[in-house]
Amino acid sequence: MVKIQLSTGFLDVKEGTAFPLNFQVGDIRDVSQRKGNFSKTITLTGSKNNNNLLNHYYDVNIVEGTFNINAITTCAVIQQGIPIMEDCTMQLTGVVKSQVTDGYEEQVTYEVLVKDSKADFFTAIANKELTDIDFSDFNHIYNALQVVNRFSNTVANGFKYFLPASTNGVYSINEFKPAIFAKTYFDRIFEDAGFSYSWPTMSYDRFQQLLIPYNGGTDNFDYNDFLVKAEKTTPTTINGANNWAGFSNIAQVATTQSPATKINLTGWTELDDIQGQFNPVTGVYSTPFFNISAANAQSYDYSITMTYTLNVVNTSGGTLYGSASGSAANVYYKPAIGVSIPGVPIIFSNLFTNTAPNATLLGVTNAVQCPLTIPVGTTSILTQTVQTTIPLSYTQIGQNSSATLGINVSQQYATIGNAASVRNWRKTSPSGLAPASGQVQIQAVISNILISIVPSSNIYAINSALGIIEVNDYVPKKIKQSDFIKGIFNMYNIYAQVDSTQPNKLLIQNRDDFYDSGAEVDWTAKLAKDQEQNLSFLPELTAKKIILTYAEDKDNPNTTYTNATNNIYGQAEVIFDNEYVKDVDTKDVLFSPTPVIKTQFGAYVPMIAGAAPETNIRILYDKTTAGQPLATCGQFYIYDYGSIGQINLTSYPLVGHFDDPLTPTFDINFAICDYYYYQPTSLTDNNLYNRYWRRTMGQINNGKMLTALFNLKEPDIQAMKLNDKIRIDNSWWNINKVIDYDANANKLTRVELISIDNEINFTPFMGPSGPNVPNPPAGIGPIQMMAMSNINTTRMVNSNVFGDQATATVQGRGNVIVGGTRSVVVGDDRIISETTLAGDHLVVNSLNGVPTGTVPLIYIANLTQAGLTDPIVQVKNDSLGGVTWTRTGVGTYEGYLDGFEPSYISSTNVPTIMINNVNFDGVISAQYSTSSNSVSVTTTQIGIGFVDGYLDGTTIEIKYYI
Repeated sequence: MVKIQLSTGFLDVKEGTAFPLNFQVGDIRDVSQRKGNFSKTITLTGSKNNNNLLNHYYDVNIVEGTFNINAITTCAVIQQGIPIMEDCTMQLTGVVKSQVTDGYEEQVTYEVLVKDSKADFFTAIANKELTDIDFSDFNHIYNALQVVNRFSNTVANGFKYFLPASTNGVYSINEFKPAIFAKTYFDRIFEDAGFSYSWPTMSYDRFQQLLIPYNGGTDNFDYNDFLVKAEKTTPTTINGANNWAGFSNIAQVATTQSPATKINLTGWTELDDIQGQFNPVTGVYSTPFFNISAANAQSYDYSITMTYTLNVVNTSGGTLYGSASGSAANVYYKPAIGVSIPGVPIIFSNLFTNTAPNATLLGVTNAVQCPLTIPVGTTSILTQTVQTTIPLSYTQIGQNSSATLGINVSQQYATIGNAASVRNWRKTSPSGLAPASGQVQIQAVISNILISIVPSSNIYAINSALGIIEVNDYVPKKIKQSDFIKGIFNMYNIYAQVDSTQPNKLLIQNRDDFYDSGAEVDWTAKLAKDQEQNLSFLPELTAKKIILTYAEDKDNPNTTYTNATNNIYGQAEVIFDNEYVKDVDTKDVLFSPTPVIKTQFGAYVPMIAGAAPETNIRILYDKTTAGQPLATCGQFYIYDYGSIGQINLTSYPLVGHFDDPLTPTFDINFAICDYYYYQPTSLTDNNLYNRYWRRTMGQINNGKMLTALFNLKEPDIQAMKLNDKIRIDNSWWNINKVIDYDANANKLTRVELISIDNEINFTPFMGPSGPNVPNPPAGIGPIQMMAMSNINTTRMVNSNVFGDQATATVQGRGNVIVGGTRSVVVGDDRIISETTLAGDHLVVNSLNGVPTGTVPLIYIANLTQAGLTDPIVQVKNDSLGGVTWTRTGVGTYEGYLDGFEPSYISSTNVPTIMINNVNFDGVISAQYSTSSNSVSVTTTQIGIGFVDGYLDGTTIEIKYYI
């Protein structure tokens, strides 16, 4: 008799009711699948005991009870007093009720499923994505210094930074995104689901050194989160001196205007301020911290809309008259909205418009014309609404600085002809005495003011007023946690089992270790030899070819490789011996491959665009270990803004798919690539295929499957481990599946067994030069693989890749000839994508009919410059003898021709120079100077003048025809 044990009691199972249990850890038919133990639907009777334990769920009036259908219910399956499934879970999937009379119990049945805890783990994370994990504990200050300080981070720190691809060694801070270690994701997925795991070979597998880089687009940052909008509708009167009236919503500060009257506008109504940067009571705005630069047109945009009235206040006791040299003349005042910043001249936005003054008067544009007479009291001379937006850079107003917004009212001179006419107020008549000090005032009455402040949309995003980067924003989007775990499992060919002592703990082993650690069990006597047995060959159950690979991606490096080779970067093609099967089965993991490139400053970096990769999720190998030095390279620079940042850096973390770019001993690709984007010194076969998949593929290639009936009893099921080595007569087998063991009946059980692998030879897979790869020794390690690495290194170094229908004569190695082209190539490591004649030093009698005597000395290079540094040079061609480039001033650079003799120069034969302009708002020019034997290059910004930073991969070409 079988029972299901709950924590609250035993559920009754009616004798003779089918109780089918299935046991398996994987399926040789689909090597990418991992299964757990489970039952098919089990029907329980509606006995009084079962109704009580299952909370009478047949009764629609039941509201709550001891059994919760939404919670995981732990159970055990007991057969004849022996537990055959422990620490599993039971799910109530349905209740069938047939009510004929008032006797409920006899017409109720329950339908349940039983499964092991491994299935519960994947159920627990089924609807969760990586973005559901919280990494806010990794938040940190974001600038170049903090990025560099985290180059040495390891898995103990949870995340790190690495160098993305670069053409010139000059990085902006926004090219660096935090990359979280794969193990950190792994740990938090398990922890959040209430599970743990044990992976004894993790260090050998080097899982702790795998890294998940940012793969999104431009930072998803809403600048409106930092919008401040406030309004003041109660009138504010400002009495200024006779030439000024001002207001401030920030703080009182010094001004170049004198005399001046200033007040703080308080008592605002706040309309928008998510970050709490503005104090409406005091009117003080606290500038958020962003890395911004006025040179890059980054700013805080202050937008002001204001309605005000401008008055002249006469307290002289009599009428005042406008006067010019004793004659009646209008007095003009010119108001403007502006901003005053400490140490910076006042910035005015002269949007004021009014009835135009007399056309014969000059110098009073946009000024208001007062009446010829001003009676005692207050006379309004202007009422208007104005709007202006004023961009202020961080260097102008800083985090702790302040600015003063104001109305600046200045008295205007009127020019008639060539004479400047001074206009003043006089008492009693235009020729009378001037009023005493303070008897004429300019008064502003602000009836309504609306102000908004927001960072400009081109500022590098930092999601905090304190300059803190939110690491949660750099987690790959739309990636299910279950897919992430399965992706890791399929990389390492992992089998997982439930720990018999801890039901919420998974034991993780790669396939070879799993089966090698199994016990030897003799089932010879249990085989029902009188029943039908089916022996099939495993290659007949699978495709002719299995491709183990990363997922395809559409970025340029991967597309170029795939177009040239018709393969995915780092894939392994496993070809089985069976000639009758023709299908191809591709098993790709979640991640996409990442080629590596050597930069011009000598660093080997993954080909990932730092600022906005927009790729499929990636996984990288980080060589950095605790206490070990970083790799060295030439100088590179990381700028926060302008010329501020970390310069002359020469150390960086090695991140890619090899553990070393030149002499690797480990590779997280599945196989050797057909070519690489640089030239490794040697290669390694110590990759995912050879370490984790070779024996599986060999088992399929040479293996058999036995499907037969066995007389298995409850002690057999209780003692059975799915990695047991099953002996039948004189042969050994692994368990593939135990199918529908009926715990409630005495009947035979169908079992699928697969012949055990015995460290069989390499299964053929496609390498860089064909399908044959030599057989390795039993242990795959750096020493054992040395001879094989040398063989494959020779193949790779001497190989040239020809695409379909490519015709080429090649003398060299490592060249890639794209399909459909015709070419002659002399040299190494070229990618030929069009019909061409290519060589390192091309010498011919004529070229396009031009005699060789007219071929010039030539210098072609790309120039890049930032901050106060000399230009960084990437020379493409040089027969002039070298050029040394220096920065001689703002936007001016000198290239000294080291190996060129100026005596060659004549009035009719001078070097020709061409230089391209890569900036739409700038001008770049170049000119040769005989006196200094140099080329002068200048960069200017339209409307600004000489500026640095406008050389950005700029190509210069210098030719001299001998």
